[in-house]
Amino acid sequence: MNDVEVIAGSRLHFGLLCAPKGARWHYGGIGMMLDKPGWDICFSTLRSAKLHEATSHKTDSDLVTATPKVAERITRILKTFRELSPELPAIKITARSEALLHAGLGSGTQLTLATVSALRLLLGKPREPQVGRIAESFGRSRRSAVGTFGFDHGGFIVDYGRSIPDGNQIQRLRFPEAWRMLLLTPHEKAGLSGDTEESFFGQQSFLVDDVVQRLETIVERELVVALCNEDFAGFASSLAAYGNLAGAYYASTQGGIFSSVLLQQVAEWLSTKNVIGAVQSSWGPTICLPAESEYEATRIRDLVMMHPASSELQISIARGLNAGATIKTTASEDHRSFG
Repeated sequence: MNDVEVIAGSRLHFGLLCAPKGARWHYGGIGMMLDKPGWDICFSTLRSAKLHEATSHKTDSDLVTATPKVAERITRILKTFRELSPELPAIKITARSEALLHAGLGSGTQLTLATVSALRLLLGKPREPQVGRIAESFGRSRRSAVGTFGFDHGGFIVDYGRSIPDGNQIQRLRFPEAWRMLLLTPHEKAGLSGDTEESFFGQQSFLVDDVVQRLETIVERELVVALCNEDFAGFASSLAAYGNLAGAYYASTQGGIFSSVLLQQVAEWLSTKNVIGAVQSSWGPTICLPAESEYEATRIRDLVMMHPASSELQISIARGLNAGATIKTTASEDHRSFG
């Protein structure tokens, strides 16, 4: 096989729950997959590819066409992959669309899983039944399983944590087709990652029991019930309650419940317009606002564009993604779909 295309979305994470080791919710939490921003990446072996693209970034014998940061990330993935599978031939990779890195959208995990899945297919290897193994081998999914599970299955995801036995850790719910998420991301700010993130988790005390219990109540008795009943008002209010309480755990490191002062100001301004429920995804800086319909999401977007600082924001409307990543190949049927 010489050609593979992978289409994957983004991940929202509404707050990692750092309950003590051995307890329920030890690195658990809730999140969901979105259709955009997303990845659309084509992979092929170079012996069947053209080599004259002027915008390409050539490293060793591979040809990677992408923005510089994404090309650098893909090159690192290729290097690690070859340490495990040195038989990999020279590869041509073209990123047709990209998601922002370090924006709170789980983009690094989605890119890694997309790339490694495609490279395995190019080598004729069978589908990895547990994509989490790929993530761990490449330094992803060290705590939360939301993005890893979401790559394979999509949907709204409840992760009960690392202390829960396999098979019971994840609950997946379908996100209503009509609902939307409005995403706001500052142009000039990135969320925490790397050494700073590791230092936080190495030094921060675990959540106290009463906070964990309150978060558990919000998830199981309010948010999940609202999703199952397609009760938008209940979903929005319980999601905001979860985000505010979970965000307080990270406030001392990121400067508040939101890591972006600008987005905090925008959220407060929106509340004066009766638009509430803004929640940060992961370390941010991206925040999201749920909307009951495309029309309502457009209305909120138009309100945001009236804010004096709107030119400093990237604003988009996304759908929930209720399926896993799409992988198009000329492989046999049992190797074709990761969704």
